[in-house]
Amino acid sequence: MERLGSFSLALPGETRFGWGCLAELPERLAPFGRCIGVARGAATEHRDWYRRLRAQLTETGWSVVELPPQAREPEPEDVDAAVACLRAARAQVVVAIGGGSVIDLGKAAAALATQDAGILTRAYLEGVGNGATLQADPLPFIAVPTTAGTGAEATKNAVLSSSREGFKKSLRDQRMLARLALVDPQLCEGLPPHLTAASGLDALTQLIEAYTTLRAQPVTDALALCGIEAARALPTAVADGTRRDAREQMSLAAYLSGVCLANAGLGAAHGIAAALGSVAPIAHGLACALALPWVMAANLPVVEARYAQVTTILTGQSAPADAAIPYVWQLLADLGIPRVADLPLLAPAFTDEQLPQLAARCHGNSLQGNPRPLDDDALCGILRAMRDAEAPYSAGVGGSE
Repeated sequence: MERLGSFSLALPGETRFGWGCLAELPERLAPFGRCIGVARGAATEHRDWYRRLRAQLTETGWSVVELPPQAREPEPEDVDAAVACLRAARAQVVVAIGGGSVIDLGKAAAALATQDAGILTRAYLEGVGNGATLQADPLPFIAVPTTAGTGAEATKNAVLSSSREGFKKSLRDQRMLARLALVDPQLCEGLPPHLTAASGLDALTQLIEAYTTLRAQPVTDALALCGIEAARALPTAVADGTRRDAREQMSLAAYLSGVCLANAGLGAAHGIAAALGSVAPIAHGLACALALPWVMAANLPVVEARYAQVTTILTGQSAPADAAIPYVWQLLADLGIPRVADLPLLAPAFTDEQLPQLAARCHGNSLQGNPRPLDDDALCGILRAMRDAEAPYSAGVGGSE
């Protein structure tokens, strides 16, 4: 019998999942005060449900402070501006309504609004800051996702980028977990097919990586397999965004992927995705999709039993471990995911001269959990294969441990 070892499990204070459950938000806010800071995406203000929600809050006596709308992945300066707004308004609770970038912005702003006003956001970031840590509890934070991908509603970190300095790093603290994750799949109905595909592939990547990471543990294993099964709805959600059953399954997959990554970590696909996002304005879900099958090929020799289980769930039938890679490769093709060579934005970073620098950017928290150690030479091999090889199962990126 296999020894389990020790593990811990961190979750949002409460999770509410259900079609139309956004209607419950006003009553859920009541315990936190009467001044609410709202983080939202740039397009959210045009959605009918958001206008109705805001009117309901103001009509019932809430003071609503809208943070600057987020139209990109959050940068430290964006968080600094949001923190200033929260402090000036004396906000008592923060609600983030949007995709992963919006939720990360709101999460970070809620965390830093209660800290020393003389310390800016950058100081708290892993790897580039000066080691500053949260000294006071964050403001209560509520996450309301409008996409099904990042799982940020269930995580204890906020990912921030800098286009000027070329980094993508996390602000992380256990106290940053949402008091409430309110997951209403109906909010994803208006998501275009390409965004549905990219966000869904982010969730699938997180589920596969959390299941195969060095930090995997029994509870996240069970949740990851459940999430992978739910993610089989992705092609349906992309083809017909009005299908309630597909939207519900993908929202579940995304939420479970967030729980799993928060407690088991990730792997090299997310390390590569972070590197790609630091050198070009590429959507995170697309970056994950570009890396996933190639990293799976590299990891196959050391996680065959787990990939066999992934394959069985993805295909609905017993299949060998290496069948998972062509399945994912075909899924990417079916969903219209381009190759690295077809993306001019990435071309400068994928030259032979620049590959070592790109490989160096892959190192971070995610890479530490990869089931197979990957040094810079191995990472360069994966990146080169992503650029040049016909398919990941014929690229020679696997091999022995």
